[in-house]
Amino acid sequence: MVVATDSGDVLAAAAEATASALAKAAAASEVAAKQRDEEAAVAAASLAAATGGSGTESGTVRFFVRGLGKLGEHHLQDYFAKFGEVVEVSLLRDKKTQRPRGMAFVTLGPSQDLPSCDEIIDKVTEAQHKINGLELEVQEALQKPDAEDATAGSSDGPSAPSGAAAAATQE
Repeated sequence: MVVATDSGDVLAAAAEATASALAKAAAASEVAAKQRDEEAAVAAASLAAATGGSGTESGTVRFFVRGLGKLGEHHLQDYFAKFGEVVEVSLLRDKKTQRPRGMAFVTLGPSQDLPSCDEIIDKVTEAQHKINGLELEVQEALQKPDAEDATAGSSDGPSAPSGAAAAATQE
């Protein structure tokens, strides 16, 4: 710290302190900009993986199923087992009544018959699906959002499902 003896010294000391503060602010701004760039690169990579749809990073593929009627999770579990290992079946339910809404997400992993996610996607999306006389509409969905993505608060970010799947998850 500089001790000022006259007004010229006071001005010089003030200028030096201001320059030092500006330099620190500029350095902090550069660090923040680098962090934003890194976060943007990570987000872009996540978006590319999610929109690529292969699910190969996690080793699973997620499908959105419509037209379930009264079918339960066990029906889907049994049916989709022929396409790969059924990792998760999740019926979408009404928030108030907790009744199934006729839609679900099914997550499949590779099996001995279909060792890659791309093969599972091809087989499931090309097939006609009928369980107990009900014809199902099956389409590939985005990977399930991470817990930290869900707490971010934005439902229209890159991890949000598109189309009917988005409407189903938002209601």
